[in-house]
Amino acid sequence: MALQTCRRPGRTPDGLMLYLCAPERYHQAVERMRRGAIAAKRDPAEVSVSVLVPAFIHDDLAAARQAAREFLVHYAGMPHYAKAFDATGYLAGTAAVRRALAAGDQAAAMAALSDRLLDAVLLVGAPARCRERLAALREAGMTWVLLGPQRVNAQSLAEQAEIVVRQLAPADGRMSCRAGVWTMETSRRSERQRARSAG
Repeated sequence: MALQTCRRPGRTPDGLMLYLCAPERYHQAVERMRRGAIAAKRDPAEVSVSVLVPAFIHDDLAAARQAAREFLVHYAGMPHYAKAFDATGYLAGTAAVRRALAAGDQAAAMAALSDRLLDAVLLVGAPARCRERLAALREAGMTWVLLGPQRVNAQSLAEQAEIVVRQLAPADGRMSCRAGVWTMETSRRSERQRARSAG
């Protein structure tokens, strides 16, 4: 989502859903939403903010990263996402991706995607590594994370979804599935939602 559009969810009943969003970009988007809510005389805390994070879970980190690059290279070639990645500190990588794609070199484009960018917007690697990354996202303030299981090697989406449920469900929150996307909520958001319902 472009930052310019993030004020609108603060002014209307809609929530804000972000995708392929690094923590730095998340805070920028939430701040824009807060400004819109305050301008509309709404409580920014009443606007739900979620982040959809594609997940490539596999004990073989190299295989997970390869699948992640095959997925992300298409987005990095799109002007909107490239601009978002550039603004979040990945300009050199995305510029190299664009040059490689323009030359028709898909392999070079994927190679230009840094491990740092993969880790900023995706979950990649073994379950323990992904749990650490989820904990870091929660510490960064992302209290409502949606996980989108992705294929890695011969694993099916169903197998990836089973791993998500079995290995990544938070001890301090809850998890549910809708349309193939797994929702994870930390206790902080769950408590706020329950309090709102009770009120």
